[in-house]
Amino acid sequence: MSSSTENAGEKGGQEDEGRDWYVELAYPIIKFVVAVGVLVLLWRLVNTVDAAHQVTVPLPGGAEISMAGLMSSVLTLILMIAIIAFASSFGRVLHDGLDVGVLETLSKLGGIAIALVFAYFMFAWVTETFEGYEAHYDIAFLVAGIVIVGWLGLVLYSNVDDLVEAIA
Repeated sequence: MSSSTENAGEKGGQEDEGRDWYVELAYPIIKFVVAVGVLVLLWRLVNTVDAAHQVTVPLPGGAEISMAGLMSSVLTLILMIAIIAFASSFGRVLHDGLDVGVLETLSKLGGIAIALVFAYFMFAWVTETFEGYEAHYDIAFLVAGIVIVGWLGLVLYSNVDDLVEAIA
C-alpha cells in the first residue's frame, strides 16, 4: 500500500512539474500577444487619423515624412523589439524545459527573421519618400534575410542530431 501511494506521489510531482513548465511557457506568449495587440491597435489608429498624414516633418536631403509615417516607424521599432524579446524569453523557456540548448538559438533567429518581415512591410513608406531607391530598399532586406535564414539553416543543420534526439 505504501508503494502505491509513493508512485501516486511521484506521478503528481511529475504532473506538477509539467504543468509549471506549461505555465512558464504560456507567460511569454500571453505577454507577447497583449503587447502586439496594443502595438497593432496603435499602428492602425495612427494610420487612420487624417491629420497625421497631413502634417509633415522635414528629413535631411529635402525629403519630408508625414507624422503618421514617423509614428508608424517608432511603433514598428517597438514591435521589432517586442518580437525579439519574446523570441529570446520563449527560447529560454524551451531550453530550460526540454534541455536542448539549440532551441534558444533557433528561437532567437526565428524571432529576428519574423521581425525583419514585419519591418519590411511596415517601413514601406521609405520607398514613397525616397523615390528611385525602391530597389535599394528591397536589396537591403533581401541581404539581411539571406544572412538570417542562412544562419538559421546552418544552426539547424549542425544540430540535427540533438533535435532528433529531443523529438524521439
